[in-house]
Amino acid sequence: MQVVDVYIYFLTNSSLSRYCLLKEDDMKNYLNLSSEKIESFGKEIDEIYQEARSKVGTEDLEHIKSMKNLSDFLELSGRSLIHLSKEPVTWLSGVMLLGYHFLLEFTELGHNVLHGQYDDMQDNEVNSRTWKWDSTMDEEDWKFEHHVVHHPFTNIVGKDNDFGFLVYRVNDAQKWKPYHLFQVPMLLSMPLINSFYFPWYVATSRALAESREVLTLQTYLPSIKKISQHLYKNYLLFPMLPGAGYLKVASGNFLAKLFQNLYLEMILAISHLHKDAYIFDDTENETKGEFYLRQVLATINFDSPAPYNVVYGAINLDI
Repeated sequence: MQVVDVYIYFLTNSSLSRYCLLKEDDMKNYLNLSSEKIESFGKEIDEIYQEARSKVGTEDLEHIKSMKNLSDFLELSGRSLIHLSKEPVTWLSGVMLLGYHFLLEFTELGHNVLHGQYDDMQDNEVNSRTWKWDSTMDEEDWKFEHHVVHHPFTNIVGKDNDFGFLVYRVNDAQKWKPYHLFQVPMLLSMPLINSFYFPWYVATSRALAESREVLTLQTYLPSIKKISQHLYKNYLLFPMLPGAGYLKVASGNFLAKLFQNLYLEMILAISHLHKDAYIFDDTENETKGEFYLRQVLATINFDSPAPYNVVYGAINLDI
């Protein structure tokens, strides 16, 4: 599954009607699996999880810290090249390095650390409770939306807010609304607005899940703080450094973030929103085996050249 193929398909279809909507009982019948086989599958997944978790140790800690060092190096190198560049090639090289820093901050670093993968190691440097990423999304909002709203209800229509990100209609099972007429141009503009859209999304999704009033300062203040920090750092602090040249640095920082936003949009479009992923009706009485099976059916792996796997943070290999 190539990234560009999915992105083109996603942009050109106002509703991905090729999805198969499965109700709880349909999952067994459609796959011709007995309840015993499904629960046996669930037990095997649990065993794999326990085995993998027992092997997490110093090597894994060294890996994630090396990725943090790489991200910091990419940021320092990228910003330095943008700042000191005298011609387009050096400037563009800086833009790409800074863009990969932004990407690593979400994928290999933030997504994995905020999942709590290293919490048991009692290392505050890579602990989900203390981790701060170079992103406009508030860490606590993202963790709540991702762990409480998305993962337990992956691709369940009406419960998993990631299925359309509260705005987009990606399947006929979703109720059509007039603003969906504009979702193709909205999608095309996403790389330009993701730095503001995703903070809004995770904050709004959290407020809705907690049954709070959405349009309040409590809902959006953390996102406003993160966005303000990003704007200050990239469009005031670094562009105003002596000898930099404001437009050169600000435009370089903007393009680096644009690169990350575009890349991230493609990754997210593939993982659960591709036409080969399954969607589900409500599954109130779902067993653990059925839960694991739903995760497999609702998620798509995609191919990537080996050197680029690091920038996906294993999101391309969920299953």
